[in-house]
Amino acid sequence: MKLLQVLLRIRHERPFAWLKLPTQRHRRTAVAGLWTAFAAHVAISALAGDGELAGFLGFVTLFAGILCLFSLAEASVLRGGALPLDASRLAARDRAYAAAFHGTGWLLLAVVVYAELALRIDALWLPADPRSAVGAFAAVAVAIGLLPVSLLSWTEPDDAPAPPPPASHLPRRPRRFAVGPEDREGPRFLH
Repeated sequence: MKLLQVLLRIRHERPFAWLKLPTQRHRRTAVAGLWTAFAAHVAISALAGDGELAGFLGFVTLFAGILCLFSLAEASVLRGGALPLDASRLAARDRAYAAAFHGTGWLLLAVVVYAELALRIDALWLPADPRSAVGAFAAVAVAIGLLPVSLLSWTEPDDAPAPPPPASHLPRRPRRFAVGPEDREGPRFLH
């Protein structure tokens, strides 16, 4: 059998379809988990050093963050997907993108203000070596990248309940009356 025929027989599903978050509460929990995993990964990378335990904990926090990120991406119906979005969903998506845009601006402003203050005040932390500087730059870049999906998932409303499936109507048989004009002489049967 040809490979193409085998591939056509396989039912195609999205690869992470099992990571669905059906309610807004579940999505908000996943957003909180994503940012908790991100903060833990940054803290472990900055403070724990290069030991085996730090490497293992860094991997665990990274894996937890990726799992939360993929589940949020699978749960979002505001992405569009195969179905067109109605006006309320488009408005919710536009509000989330606008909030992400403004949040990114505020995050960049906070980073610039902190860097300026850290250059003038010795008590504030600044990267001491190039490796720490690259890590701090990567952490800011990842935070900026996580902001849109976080705000989109946080503000996304619950789906409206699906309408019940239409009742299947069985075809009705013609009615037969127990007594009819032709049944007057014969025995009466009730159907």
